Amino acid sequence: MAKKTNYEKNGFEYFRTSATVGFDADGKRIRKEFLGKSKKESELKRDQYLENVKKGLGLDFDKIGFGDYFIEWLEVIHKPTITQNTYNRI
Repeated sequence: MAKKTNYEKNGFEYFRTSATVGFDADGKRIRKEFLGKSKKESELKRDQYLENVKKGLGLDFDKIGFGDYFIEWLEVIHKPTITQNTYNRI
């Protein structure tokens, strides 16, 4: 049975799904594409991404480096639970 795809990139065939993740200042949709080897795989990637956005991660959380993510975690999540003296030692 032939594999069904709807998108070709760099000579490879993929199945592509997309989702609206927000709106810019002009009211234009911000869309993100998700590629997979099958429809099910691309939809799973889309659903996981949208679930992480709902949990409070930023829209570009998949592009952030570990160091930046660690600093954000330290400032937002961990700092309110420790004393200032402990924070200064970190």
